[in-house]
Amino acid sequence: MTDLNDPEGQISSIESLITSKQKDLNSLKDVPLMIFSSLKQLNELNNRFNLKDVLEGDPAELKLADELIEAKTMELKTLNSPEKEFESLNKIIEKNLKELKNLKNIPDLLGSCRQEKEKLLSKFLVFEGLDEKISSLQETIANLEPDHNKYLQTLPLTLKIDEYTQECRELQDSISSVNSALNVDIRMQEKLLEDFSEPLLDKTISQLEELGKAASSKMEALKGAKKSMDKLARDLAGMEAEFLKIKDIEKKQDNEKQFLSFSNFMRDTIKNSSEFIVNEFIGEISQDASNIYSEIMDDYSCGLKWQNDYDIEIESAGDVKSFRQLSGGERMSAALAVRLALLKALSSCDFVFLDEPTQNMDEVRREKLSQEIMKIRGFKQLFVISHDDTFNEKYSNVIKIEKTDGESRVVSCST
Repeated sequence: MTDLNDPEGQISSIESLITSKQKDLNSLKDVPLMIFSSLKQLNELNNRFNLKDVLEGDPAELKLADELIEAKTMELKTLNSPEKEFESLNKIIEKNLKELKNLKNIPDLLGSCRQEKEKLLSKFLVFEGLDEKISSLQETIANLEPDHNKYLQTLPLTLKIDEYTQECRELQDSISSVNSALNVDIRMQEKLLEDFSEPLLDKTISQLEELGKAASSKMEALKGAKKSMDKLARDLAGMEAEFLKIKDIEKKQDNEKQFLSFSNFMRDTIKNSSEFIVNEFIGEISQDASNIYSEIMDDYSCGLKWQNDYDIEIESAGDVKSFRQLSGGERMSAALAVRLALLKALSSCDFVFLDEPTQNMDEVRREKLSQEIMKIRGFKQLFVISHDDTFNEKYSNVIKIEKTDGESRVVSCST
């Protein structure tokens, strides 16, 4: 009904609109006749206007004609273009007819809505007085809520009522058994009271007091003995720990003695064998140096010997010369051979730097040494630093450096 937006009011307003439009139509029925009569009067006036010149002699007629013309002009103004007004009224009539056609089904729809309304009202009669019932029920709930809460609180207890009943029975049984035992004890007490002797009790109490004093003294003595035992136990534990430390120290001492004996043996052995080791080592270096010297000198009939006092001797054709008796080139070759042999023996390095190896040598010796250095084996790379250009054409990489104005610069680098 809300979605229909008051259809009864709409219908009544539409009916009033239809009535007003019908009245307008009825009022406009006389318009064609009025227009026709107006046109007729205009024709008569025109005829009169044509006779105006004839009527110039009668001022009354002229005045009457002017008044008629003015009145008709006013009527025409009030009509406000009757043809256009007539067309607009026809359009309004057509529009109202269309609206009436569109509203043709509204009464049927309104009737169905009224029937639906009556059905809904009949259904709603079931809920008549529901608010009063709800309020009364809410009041009843509010009155019963405390009792309901008490019920909920006591519900766990009601679930355990059988258990509590059983416990009560057991307690009653235990109480009855205790009462029977109590009766037995009362009878025994009565019997004991009959046999009771107060002097004997006093004597027993005095004996108990003496025994208590003796027990307290024994307890004090026992506490003292226990303290002594604890102290002795701690001392014994400390002594055992010290004993274990002493055992460890003795074990370490034995190990140290054995190591000292082994060290003395090794030291004596090394001390006694050092001379043999040095001689053997010098002999190996001397042999390598002799081979290198023979390669440098290109004379395998000569030999080099490195003495135990680190002096160098050269033997050639049965003639033995010391290092001091050698020429400058021979000295350089011999020193170079010994150094290369030492480098092989004492270092894992596989490359050699030679600084001015041809110093103090003549041209033939320099040429020979440059060729023999190339024949040295056992090294991956060989670097020669020299002011002599003897090596330039023999080595794979040559870097030439010159000093200009106190600065050394690389002049060329050839491979």
